[in-house]
Amino acid sequence: MAKTFWTIVFILVLVGIGWFYFSKNNNSSIPGQSSSSTSVSNTQSDIASTTDTSDTSLNQDLQNVNSELNGLATDTSNIDQSLQQ
Repeated sequence: MAKTFWTIVFILVLVGIGWFYFSKNNNSSIPGQSSSSTSVSNTQSDIASTTDTSDTSLNQDLQNVNSELNGLATDTSNIDQSLQQ
């Protein structure tokens, strides 16, 4: 009984140390994704210079949004159908 208790305590200590180490070394990046050391400036002039607000561009954006929503509706109906089976 005492051996089982100490084994559980040992495992919990190892998990605690691992959690502490991971939380200290976690830089909020997705695992497997390399982090870049370059900084990106996000100024208003940069955004304004790369934004296209013409009617053609806006219509294309609306078409893209509509196609994504249609895909979402299809996915939702497929999920609903699979849940009802």
